[in-house]
Amino acid sequence: MDRAASMAMRTCGTHQSITCKSLVTSQKRACGWVVSVWLVVGSVCGGGATASTSTFDEFVEGALDTSFTSGGVTFFDLDDRAGGTGIFTIEQADGTLSGPGFSPPNALGFGGWVPGPDAAFSQCGSFKFTTGSVQDYASVEVFEWMSYAGNTISLEAYRNGVMVNSMTVDIPGNFQINHWSLTVSGVAFDTLRVNGAGPTDRGVFFGLVDNVLVSGSGVVCTGNEQIKKARCEDRTGANLLKVILVGGLAGDTFTVRLTDGSSKSGLINSRGKGKAKFTNRPAGDAGTVTAEWGCGAVDERTYSCP
Repeated sequence: MDRAASMAMRTCGTHQSITCKSLVTSQKRACGWVVSVWLVVGSVCGGGATASTSTFDEFVEGALDTSFTSGGVTFFDLDDRAGGTGIFTIEQADGTLSGPGFSPPNALGFGGWVPGPDAAFSQCGSFKFTTGSVQDYASVEVFEWMSYAGNTISLEAYRNGVMVNSMTVDIPGNFQINHWSLTVSGVAFDTLRVNGAGPTDRGVFFGLVDNVLVSGSGVVCTGNEQIKKARCEDRTGANLLKVILVGGLAGDTFTVRLTDGSSKSGLINSRGKGKAKFTNRPAGDAGTVTAEWGCGAVDERTYSCP
């Protein structure tokens, strides 16, 4: 019997809340696969990168809560697909895991743990995490063991509740510890989810997660940047041209230019909007407004003054 199988059988006998399987596929016992996923998420606000790292090593082994924050990343909405309320746990795993993707001694578990350095690989359907701001890059390390062949594990990125990107790996069912790096990038998102799916046992997997790194690769466009209004009006004998921008990311920069070379710059506010005002425009003035966002988006609109 190899080390993984031996450890699995010790685990099965010490914690009944952990779902496990023996190496005989027709029998259920009490352990699982190991998954190692390393997540990186980038900040896109203000044009500057921020970094948050979750290694879970600041915690004591045991149960946490339905949600918690580590290294600036908040984890929540755990669904083990077994019914009831999902509780995150801290698993000391330095007697089982080593090498790239794991920072000893702890890893993140799902609903169960075994005291001491040998790790239990608990059942996970899905869980979510966020830094509370819009991001543009993510990468994850998952240690997975003894899950069902044909099921999958995905890293999914969401913006305003809509999935905008994802990466998926197939569980091979090869009776060994499997390790993947999952990444999503190039789109703006505010929430991420690690999600198990597939035809067997509600798509669950058995695993641990460590080294969640959240960082920014720079400002990205939402794809919705536009000039909403470019209106010139007579205000007490002087023309005022007012330009309204919408659809941007909070903290992104913008510059508005007119045909004659006049320009105004600023920052997109928390509602994704920007404003530029040009006073004392001459009577009969007409031309084109060009707006450029720091992320690279460009829009144009014509205007005319009385």
